[in-house]
Amino acid sequence: MDIDRRELDKEMLFDPQDRWYTARLNLAEVTRGTTTPPARVIINDETLREGEETPGVFVSVADKVKVARALQAAGVPEMVVGFTGTVQEHFDLVHILRQEGITAQLTSRAFAFGKGDTWKREVDRVKESGVDRIAFGGFLSECRIAATPWLTKAGYADHVRNFIGYAKEIGMTTAFGFGDPARNQMPFLVDSLAACRDAGLDRYYVFDAPGCATPETMEYLARLARDLTGAEIAVHCHDDYGLATANTIRAVMAGAEVVDVVTNGLGDRCGNAALEEVVMALTVLYRVETGIDPAALGPLSQLVADTYGVPVPPGKAIVGEYQYTHASDSHIAHRLKTGAWYTFENIRAEALGREEVILFGPAALGRTRDRGAIPVKIETMGIACSDAELARIIDRVVAIVEERRAATEAEVEAIVREEVGATV
Repeated sequence: MDIDRRELDKEMLFDPQDRWYTARLNLAEVTRGTTTPPARVIINDETLREGEETPGVFVSVADKVKVARALQAAGVPEMVVGFTGTVQEHFDLVHILRQEGITAQLTSRAFAFGKGDTWKREVDRVKESGVDRIAFGGFLSECRIAATPWLTKAGYADHVRNFIGYAKEIGMTTAFGFGDPARNQMPFLVDSLAACRDAGLDRYYVFDAPGCATPETMEYLARLARDLTGAEIAVHCHDDYGLATANTIRAVMAGAEVVDVVTNGLGDRCGNAALEEVVMALTVLYRVETGIDPAALGPLSQLVADTYGVPVPPGKAIVGEYQYTHASDSHIAHRLKTGAWYTFENIRAEALGREEVILFGPAALGRTRDRGAIPVKIETMGIACSDAELARIIDRVVAIVEERRAATEAEVEAIVREEVGATV
């Protein structure tokens, strides 16, 4: 079956190396409106910190070094190491990573709600650790600020000026954001955003730590922060509703230039926006440069899965085992007839260092000569067979399926040749 490439190009936009495509409707004003994402987004990986917070996970310092090397090799320019102001292991990790040749920018998280001057001592310690950036986290929501009675919603703006101002005074690059702005009262949030501008904040974080925000809310918060802080905008999303990637992308469309991600989407509770999903969605669907090597994502994913002891679900987007496995009758038939990888795939398997797999299972057992995956497979082999031969072929494939759920493409080819007696 021949595909008219001229007609195809009216529907799909392929990258110059023919590695992937995006549907042209994705780029149309009717769907995107006039919103234009940044040309390039900075990938800030949180696997060393958030990944370690995954329930049941323990990661040694040596393993963190291995993961950091793989992240850097993949093109990740920034990494979060943890809380160097309060955790000695995180403090030491900075020096170890530098000794091991990690040149990516390193960030330490810090608490912006310490009692008295404890926050100041923490800032000093973070500075001493030698990280490139301090990223404060704070809270304005009633259910969180109730635990810090020495801080008030109305007084938080002054506190923002104090800790950002102090960090900048001692020569630190600063980042800050409230953990759950979607459930903040707007007057207090607006006052604190204005305080960020007053203090000269370098990067403002639109967080969704509870994973409770909608994509529309994340877009609104990103625009609000961009307009009121004058800072570089970053986004950090959790996946409690399975929306972390969507929320991250929506914030990028609103102007966020930095995205926090975690390999395989690890993290506390339901995890975070997955590195591989965000990178490939931005790269392919939105044509935003990330600097990440797509071919490195698979090995990186497997390394993290092995190191952190959390297997990758087979149906996981981009890096799951089933990403390039076809088992549906009509899918296999169309793929074989057209010979085109993009029939049911969005990214060419080779671009991610993968291979396409066709499995003949319960959903691929067409039983007539004029339709179904098996008759099409026989046709593409250049073999003609009788109805009786086709019936025997299908019966033998069924026997394999009943025994171990699926027959491989090679097994089906061997059966066909045996039953038809062909030498093709």
